[in-house]
Amino acid sequence: MDLGESKQMGLLSSLKGADSLLLLISPTVPPNDEQLRSLDSSMDQRGVDVIPAILGQGPVPEPLRGRAGVTMTHGEASIEELTQRIENGRALDLLDLRPVDFEKLVEDLLRFEGFDVIVSSGAGDRGYDFVARMPGTDNTPPIEYIVEAKAYRHSRVSVASVHEIAQKVAREGGDRVRMIVTNSQLTSVAKSALADLASLPESPEIRVLDGVEVKYLLLKYPDLVRKYGRSHYERGR
Repeated sequence: MDLGESKQMGLLSSLKGADSLLLLISPTVPPNDEQLRSLDSSMDQRGVDVIPAILGQGPVPEPLRGRAGVTMTHGEASIEELTQRIENGRALDLLDLRPVDFEKLVEDLLRFEGFDVIVSSGAGDRGYDFVARMPGTDNTPPIEYIVEAKAYRHSRVSVASVHEIAQKVAREGGDRVRMIVTNSQLTSVAKSALADLASLPESPEIRVLDGVEVKYLLLKYPDLVRKYGRSHYERGR
């Protein structure tokens, strides 16, 4: 895969209104990682679900490692898996979840990712929702995160929201890492503001998972897609 600038612009223009982008990756044609990274970022900004379909036994290209893809080596079974993957992506609408459901989703997702989640009845009163602890290994110590799930009704997280989060964390102090998980998407300016804040001396450590990252993590776990996907949520209303 090697797209010139004009072809990339044409592709982006043709994808207006698309829900998903299927990328066929062949081990015989090495992809251009820089172009893949640029395309992937552009799709994230448009809310398009990127699905790598690996032809044969080749690896997933590095820029797409976080994407839930499909290995196309089993004929009809691969087509069925691909169809299900597309449906899973369309089923997830994080902005449609109620705040209490989004908070529960974050708890479940972190458990699936290997965290020990500690839910305290008084956590909300202290400005966060729960504590998540990533167990250590022989070479790394455990890391404890104070987690706050923030459900927005709009699709983008503004710079003002980022500064509000940072000021709140600074006021509360403490030496534990703060993890903010949101159903919305950080604007490029908000991401830059977050990076600038992190570079300041004695700045509190904040890790932010926005809606794009949350969705791709969820797609790794079909059980969570079934639990929090649109059809299940609509039945529970």
